Amino acid sequence: LSYNPVLYPGSIYTFDQSAASNSSHPLRFATAADAAGSTEYTTGVETNGTPGNSGAYTRITVAADAPTLYYYCTNHSGMGSFVTIGANVQFNNDANPPNITITPKNDLSVNTQYAINYPPGAFTQTGSGGSFVGTAYTFGTRGPTYQMWAWGRNYMGALGLNQAHDLQISSPTQIPGLKWIEISSTGRAGASFNLIKNDGTLWGWGSNEFGELGQNSAGDDRSSPVQVGSDTTWSSGGSGQYNTSHAVKTDGTLWMWGRNLYGQLGLNAPDNSHQSSPTQIPGTTWSSGHTKGNTVYLARQHIKTDGTLWVWGHGTHGKLAQNNLTTYSSPIQIPGTNWSVVSGCYQAMLATKTDGTLWSWGYNDYGGLGQNNTIKYSSPVQIPGSWSGSKLGGCGQTVGAIKTDGTLWTWGWGYYGEIGNGTSGNDGHRSSPTQVPGTTWSEIGGGEKEMRAIKTDGTMWSWGSNTYGGLGQNNKTNYSSPKQIPGTNWSSTRGNLVNLALKQV
Repeated sequence: LSYNPVLYPGSIYTFDQSAASNSSHPLRFATAADAAGSTEYTTGVETNGTPGNSGAYTRITVAADAPTLYYYCTNHSGMGSFVTIGANVQFNNDANPPNITITPKNDLSVNTQYAINYPPGAFTQTGSGGSFVGTAYTFGTRGPTYQMWAWGRNYMGALGLNQAHDLQISSPTQIPGLKWIEISSTGRAGASFNLIKNDGTLWGWGSNEFGELGQNSAGDDRSSPVQVGSDTTWSSGGSGQYNTSHAVKTDGTLWMWGRNLYGQLGLNAPDNSHQSSPTQIPGTTWSSGHTKGNTVYLARQHIKTDGTLWVWGHGTHGKLAQNNLTTYSSPIQIPGTNWSVVSGCYQAMLATKTDGTLWSWGYNDYGGLGQNNTIKYSSPVQIPGSWSGSKLGGCGQTVGAIKTDGTLWTWGWGYYGEIGNGTSGNDGHRSSPTQVPGTTWSEIGGGEKEMRAIKTDGTMWSWGSNTYGGLGQNNKTNYSSPKQIPGTNWSSTRGNLVNLALKQV
């Protein structure tokens, strides 16, 4: 049984070789397994005495840039194993206040929770001397920061560019600032937006007819970003269909505000009890990220951290998946506990499970449920195929999904070329997934009658209707196949006549 210790940069480790059993077995380090000397690692390594005799040892002071190392016997092949180099931890007692710096060996993943463990008594409270009773802190990473770009129809100031209402811009134009981190779902006709900055603040702009900008007021539209409250713990947010907004905080609480028609705020409140400030929905285990929640016509669906999927709002066309057409003003669960990603378009919903299956329900007049028919379903029905790890998106009545192999598939309404396969008109609709050419797609978005997607090389492509310049081509020509939008380093895109995209710089 081999021994595989973890060694930490800046620390000194002494391997005692004085026991008689070490005789003729000098211990050394190398950068390759079972080294014969050619890959010996000597940085910070010192030896003393003869193995098997008193005082013999091999000692290493681990360098900050030390690679994975292997220990071996210089006399015998096959003896030894590897050691792992841990994260770099530095203590600076000369700083005011003293601090600890931790440098992970690998990059931290975006939007992932990490724990720092420490033994009881390792930290004491200043002045009182009392020991902290906890054994760990958990924190989350935030993604890189991006520029935000907008184009299309400036309905109610939703371009966020402080320009006249209903102005039309057919090329991406930057919204001031470099601190945006996420685009979530968008509102009716792109009328309003609520998005997160990297400092945890939430911002909105556009229509405020029902208080959907969270300003504790209604009717005062904004053509440039305004902050929602003063909280700095928002982790994801967005505006939904028909003047409702939603956001999740880092503590797992879900908040809704704006128009409340048919229970779409999920607050068990009567119709027209609109909210102009964020109001909490019960629970503290709501998942964050735009892949964990989605709003369609007067209804909402959201996944919890335990994999359960919950819905509320207007139940027309069976889009709440309760095997009925009932409206619910409080969250109600859809059967199952392994839901992973949710999306939707108009009055159809779809979601993946962790087993790689894809399910849909609701409105289906143009085949948006992917069932090779136009039948409405009020309970989830499976779309054939393996969709493990898929990214979902879409526009008005068109659905898109990207598989892990980089292929992009679309189905549903295709009158203006939204399917992206060169067809349009009444022959453009598809009731089963149809592949869009290419194998390097990475992100999918869409608008009212337009689709957009990003490739792994950072290029962004659009197709479909271009009535308001929403395809970003500096014209108003429709395209039934993907056409590149100028620029690179695009990261994600959402929209609905008004379109947004993030660009990393």
